[in-house]
Amino acid sequence: MITKTQEGPDVVERLHALDITTGAEKFGGPVKIQATVPGQGTNSSNGLLSFDPRTAHQRAGLLFVNGVVYIAWGSFADTPPYHGWVMAYDGNTLQQLGAFATTPNGGNLDCSANSTISAATPSAQSAAMTVPSKPAAFHCTAEKP
Repeated sequence: MITKTQEGPDVVERLHALDITTGAEKFGGPVKIQATVPGQGTNSSNGLLSFDPRTAHQRAGLLFVNGVVYIAWGSFADTPPYHGWVMAYDGNTLQQLGAFATTPNGGNLDCSANSTISAATPSAQSAAMTVPSKPAAFHCTAEKP
């Protein structure tokens, strides 16, 4: 599960793996969710765009396939910047395997057409994953994240 907390001036999101019988953390969790990808989009710095939990909202369900947990975020409260994110974590170690930003070179109102991940859970079949977005869906295919 994902938690979002206010810690002093910072907003922090964490991925938890819980034992459903005891509620205890598993696999050394929780892990702080962070990501940076190349990009010149809104709020980027020196050619890098970083995940910002203050402006991202994890509204979609988690997808677990082939031992990988996929997490999707859209924009928070429909306010810019509009960066959608998809991240992949190893389901046994909680180590981040990959991160994808839908608008690494955009994020303003004029760039938001495919950047807001919807509340629907991503789906997978074989090596392809579909992530519902507003107003359409993007489709990506990869062997591993």
